[in-house]
Amino acid sequence: MSLILSERTPEGAMLTYMFGSVCALPSGNDERAKQSYNGTMIISMGKWTNMKKMIIIGVLAAIVLLFLILSGFSLHKTADRPSVAYPLSAEIKKRIVAETMGKDESELIEYALNLTAKSLQFAAKNDIEGGSANCVGYARLGAAICNHAFATNGSPSRAKAVVGDVKFWGISVCEVLTMLMPNERWRNFVKDHDFVEIETGNSIIYVDPSLYDFHVDCTTVVNKK
Repeated sequence: MSLILSERTPEGAMLTYMFGSVCALPSGNDERAKQSYNGTMIISMGKWTNMKKMIIIGVLAAIVLLFLILSGFSLHKTADRPSVAYPLSAEIKKRIVAETMGKDESELIEYALNLTAKSLQFAAKNDIEGGSANCVGYARLGAAICNHAFATNGSPSRAKAVVGDVKFWGISVCEVLTMLMPNERWRNFVKDHDFVEIETGNSIIYVDPSLYDFHVDCTTVVNKK
């Protein structure tokens, strides 16, 4: 709904104002009023054009910054996680078979990450059956889903949970977090990180189900020598 005000100039022309703006819509033969209106329109269009440029530049800068942040993470193994493979329920196994048939290796890995994220919420303690886990539980479930999906589709690749570090552009995230923690209990909690190692024919792929659940892709590929 617009507020429109009109007035007549001494020269007899009618000026129409919208929203009380200086931008007037002249009528009649008042050339001065027309020039004033045209000048206002040019200034307004120029400001809008500059604003659009700033918005576009800002969006592009944000995209580049986000790409640099997300692409800076990598996974580095230090040891295998000495744990028994997580036993999947018959229901989950049946679901994996139904949903992965015919998928290639990269699709199976993505499927395992996605299903793990849907099945768990991050918590300090592991209760996989109850739907919550820390990085250790995420890695165990993720590896189990990967292996059943591989076996279902005849892939020779194998997955297992491992312990290591997350690095951001070469900086150890675990070390930084350890220094920031207020007590020994929390320092032990963040001193290392569990993720999944997938051994394929030509390479070893590291994926992180827990960080994937936070929309951070840390996939790291190491070619076999």
